[in-house]
Amino acid sequence: EFGFRVRGQHVLHLFRAAYDRRSLPVGYGVENSLELVVHGLSGREQIDVFLNGFSVQCAANLRIGTPLTPLRLRYLVGPLSCTIRTVIIRVAWCEGGDELDAFYGSAAPGVIVSCDFGVMVAGQDCLPTAD
Repeated sequence: EFGFRVRGQHVLHLFRAAYDRRSLPVGYGVENSLELVVHGLSGREQIDVFLNGFSVQCAANLRIGTPLTPLRLRYLVGPLSCTIRTVIIRVAWCEGGDELDAFYGSAAPGVIVSCDFGVMVAGQDCLPTAD
């Protein structure tokens, strides 16, 4: 089965159907996106998210949640012909003083990417190939 290809890549799985209850599918949409769910261990972590090296910055100094409040990140990339080759997540520690220590405690810093959700690039989970 041929499917639908862009630059030799199968992209049919990227199409979402929009349904009208009275008829067949009426439209399709294609998205080139990065999606992931993250949380910090201490509540004082912040991240920067980049695509294709450091050439495309998606987020800067983004405070992420704790294990009780994970954060779902979703970035749409255009044009559709743009190829996402690498995803870089840079982690930093927010210095906040005694008031943050009293609120969050003294947990060791760290960032967890949800294995249940994965790191979705153009609809495919790329977490198993991460270094």
